[in-house]
Amino acid sequence: MKTTLILEDTILKKAKEQAAARETTVSELVNQSLRSYLHAPQTSGGELRAFSMPVFGQAATPGAGVSPAELAELRDDGR
Repeated sequence: MKTTLILEDTILKKAKEQAAARETTVSELVNQSLRSYLHAPQTSGGELRAFSMPVFGQAATPGAGVSPAELAELRDDGR
């Protein structure tokens, strides 16, 4: 199935580097990360633990991303 994801430039760059180093695709890295998250044990309250996608190398600059509210607004505006 195809879908569109909006990723920070630095995250996509690192994912491409890791995919090349592992001789796989960015899609497969995303699939593996989501599989790990979705199969993670739940907390005692029944909630899933927080999602953590591994980032290799230097972390993204704080504040460089877009908040979920800003993303929803951009999506709704059709930009």
